Amino acid sequence: MKKLILITISAIVTIFAALSIYIFVILDPNDYRSDIISQVKLNSGHDLVIEGDLSWRFLPNLGLTLGHTQILNPEGFPEKSFLEFNHAQIDLALLPLLSNKIQVGQISIDGLSIYLHTRKDGKSNLDALAEASAEENSLVENTTTDVQDAELTESKNDTRIEVAGITVSNAKLVINDELTNSLQTIDAINFELKKFDLEQEVPVDFSATINADGMKIIIESAAQIKISAQMNRFDFIDLRNNIKLIGESIPNKEMTINNQLSGYFDSAAQIFSVSEMTTEVLDTKIKGNLLVKLAQTIPDISFDLNIDKLNVDQFLDDAEEDVAAESSVSTQQPDLSWMKSFKLKGLITLDAVTANNLKISDIKLPLLLTNAVFSVSPLTAKFYEGELSTNLKLNAQRSIATYSFDTTIAKVQAQPMIVALLEDELIRGELNMTMDLSGKGLDVASIKEKMKGTGNFAFTDGALQGVNIQQLIRKTYFLYKGISIKDTAEVDETVFSAFTGSFSLKDGVINNPDLKLFSSALNLSGSGKADIIKESVNYRLKASLVGTIQDDEGVDVKDLNRLVIPVKVKGSMNNPKYSIDMEELLKEDVKEKLLDKVKDKLRGLFGG
Repeated sequence: MKKLILITISAIVTIFAALSIYIFVILDPNDYRSDIISQVKLNSGHDLVIEGDLSWRFLPNLGLTLGHTQILNPEGFPEKSFLEFNHAQIDLALLPLLSNKIQVGQISIDGLSIYLHTRKDGKSNLDALAEASAEENSLVENTTTDVQDAELTESKNDTRIEVAGITVSNAKLVINDELTNSLQTIDAINFELKKFDLEQEVPVDFSATINADGMKIIIESAAQIKISAQMNRFDFIDLRNNIKLIGESIPNKEMTINNQLSGYFDSAAQIFSVSEMTTEVLDTKIKGNLLVKLAQTIPDISFDLNIDKLNVDQFLDDAEEDVAAESSVSTQQPDLSWMKSFKLKGLITLDAVTANNLKISDIKLPLLLTNAVFSVSPLTAKFYEGELSTNLKLNAQRSIATYSFDTTIAKVQAQPMIVALLEDELIRGELNMTMDLSGKGLDVASIKEKMKGTGNFAFTDGALQGVNIQQLIRKTYFLYKGISIKDTAEVDETVFSAFTGSFSLKDGVINNPDLKLFSSALNLSGSGKADIIKESVNYRLKASLVGTIQDDEGVDVKDLNRLVIPVKVKGSMNNPKYSIDMEELLKEDVKEKLLDKVKDKLRGLFGG
């Protein structure tokens, strides 16, 4: 028995030795150089140039080494090469092939460079590759038989692949698009895959530096990956990314993003899943999961994300403000055709958000996108001691999108909210408000001009800041009467118990027909308009004093108590000006005097 084993081992060694001698001495890889070049031309449409010799390597493993190699660009492109590398080598074990096992040693590629170029006429150096691939696919479809399919399936099931490792070092990718006048460079690309075996978790490392649009992005990644025996499922476990952004448009000129996630891609079921994801950027932490079903007619995406705190203002800078100012007159409709390319259903929750200095908490955004109709129903949030609820719908089924939303604001403290938005104390009090608005077109001009709808508002227990209407009436009346009075240190506000009204919006103008203000000293009512396009207001109000004004200087003001004082409000929305309408006041005073004379005569006639 021992003798039989020794004979068998000797035979195997002899065969391996003979095969090695044949490979290294008789089989010269350079004899196949022209065949390799022809196959590359046939399959890619590009010319292959191999500089130097192809050579076998015996130690530490059997392998093939390739020197500087180029795949040339077609004529008409400035770069000589479409793809090139300085050096490549691959190791291969022969004996495992006898057991239907492919055992590949180290695969190494150094100095790999890829140049992708699109000219102004739209022609790309990838066109030849795409055409060759289409021809090959057509040929395969016409010649494939059921027997070949069965053999391929059997081969996949029986053949086991092991790779000692893959290393790509000092690689570079250049993307030059003359159509968009953009140039992007990804260099310092390094990729290392440790020993690879199907159904086993293996470590992978990746790093690269991207330069694009005045920004530098440095990426470092590490993960464990696993590929199924059928090679139809790819798992990534504990993928960790460290991304550093450097540029003038970045907050503080530099920002770091740390990301960690696990998931898989199943090519048979056409499912991409991220079961666990954590991202940290600036002071924000994001957690969630994602599921993408690709087997549907269009991709179906579902997700759940939580953001602990988000300061949107950190991401705004002067450049973005300039862009916003330029776009304020834009009539260009955004391209929303992408809304037809997938379905979406998910929930985003935000614990705290700061945006335009507004502070909002407990935000819930249930999102739904189907058949190019996007909805948020309902968006709920808390801010300034009150609550917000909104139902939003955006319909992009036609070239010009339509939208609608109804909003309810309940028990919100108005002053801190308005100070945050406008940096001005226009009004204080508790705000309750409803709006039902809709429109067509998402450019700035259309939003201002074509939005329409109705609403109502009610401020309670507050004050109009920056104007004391009661004091304004007193001073104006005394000036009209020619009475000299001393200035008093009055608070510059108009206190009210209720300030209410309803409004309609059409053609960029808010019409407010029933503005009313009530207080212990003053009643105010009237109507007016606010022009959103011109950002101006124009109101005519009537004020009547309640009770008796006690003048400190003993001036008789009983006539003032009986008058209805006309008040004008005009100017910009942010800084409206209040004034007494003297022309109307004179008419009102004449009416009062005539009425007094009539009353006196009536008393004389009837002995009253």
